[in-house]
Amino acid sequence: DLNMSVIQKCKLFRSLLMEGKKLDGMLNQEIADHVLVQVVTNLTREVYLPGDIIIQQGETGREMYFLIKGDVAVEKMIKFDEKGSPVIKRLVVLHEGTYFGELALLRGNKDNTARRAASIVAVTNCDVRIFHRDDFNRVCDDFPQLRVYLQSEAEKKYAGFKKEADKKDSPMMKVKKSPPNAGNVPPPLKPMSKVRSLAAKLRSSKKSLTLPSTLAAGSTTNTSRSLL
Repeated sequence: DLNMSVIQKCKLFRSLLMEGKKLDGMLNQEIADHVLVQVVTNLTREVYLPGDIIIQQGETGREMYFLIKGDVAVEKMIKFDEKGSPVIKRLVVLHEGTYFGELALLRGNKDNTARRAASIVAVTNCDVRIFHRDDFNRVCDDFPQLRVYLQSEAEKKYAGFKKEADKKDSPMMKVKKSPPNAGNVPPPLKPMSKVRSLAAKLRSSKKSLTLPSTLAAGSTTNTSRSLL
């Protein structure tokens, strides 16, 4: 079944569904619909508790994440103190609807993975969807416009992070890794015709769409991971 609640909560998914032809001229609506199906079909679900490290700075990046519910902090180790302990600076807090971790996938390729530039730590209970590198590369091979769009958005987003961090003195802290938690895998999407029909309804109405109960997504359990 098609999990429209996930699509509606994530800004990128909403943009693909309702404004694909407006995304910097890089995607038309037909391509955007196909990209949306390919991405959402391959997502897995994981749940994190406050303090859990979702991404660890310095580790290789094999996934990107979509934050469906909760808040996460972007943190970066800036130095070691006199005792040899890492000093961590909190750069920004991200809220539900955002996504992160795509930078390592964009910088890497099929044979090499890039290192994580910062850590992501759960501030509250977090429900996320994960897009794995192999699926990311496959979709980008089929639809290179997605890579171009994400690269453009990443440059603007991380420039904003740096600007925000420079405006204030962020609190310092130490990172502690928490045990993994259980998550779930959503089922496959409905056929392309169903997505196009829903997209047309959403684009033609300013009111929120009330979806049939048959579109509620089910899920199965996965194990939490610390890589971004």
